[in-house]
Amino acid sequence: MLKHRLQQLAAFTAALGAGPALAHHSIKMIDTASPVWLKATVVSYEPRNPHVLIHVEGNVTIEGPIMRRLEEMKLAKDFIKAGDVIEICGFPFKQDVIASNAAMPAGTPKLPALHAQLLVLPNGRWQPWGPYGKLDNCVRPNDTPKQWADFINAVPMGHEYWCKGLALATVPSVAPKAFVQEVNEHISAPCG
Repeated sequence: MLKHRLQQLAAFTAALGAGPALAHHSIKMIDTASPVWLKATVVSYEPRNPHVLIHVEGNVTIEGPIMRRLEEMKLAKDFIKAGDVIEICGFPFKQDVIASNAAMPAGTPKLPALHAQLLVLPNGRWQPWGPYGKLDNCVRPNDTPKQWADFINAVPMGHEYWCKGLALATVPSVAPKAFVQEVNEHISAPCG
């Protein structure tokens, strides 16, 4: 399953071409209704503008926050390193954005495979990552409302991303409605 998913993402990345990530962009370019969970080994971590990049096995590039947001996270410079196995919840770019980027002249910066919104680090800690997504769409089948409420209560940026995602009323949620309601009942600062 993992190997197949990595092959799909590698093919996607190859189809877009090699090169640096596209210039800074907005959430409107991201398909926040289509979450992708990936477990992969980190090849390299590249804190840079316009977006921080994580390169994982299979020649797959994962986009994250801008540098200013990364600095707000106050993470150690080596919070992830080559060889770490991490889990990533991210969102692909919309099909029209992919098509438009693929049609650009040679040498044009290409899109990464995903914009990641949530990382699960090797120690199991959840780390909010890029701001483009709908965090409630990162809920996995075996997650519990308590896990999510604990994360949202402990990590201010997790709370911010959760609430912003819920405010995207036009984007469907893949998490069961009762699950989201239970999480919301147990977060210390209501979204609003």
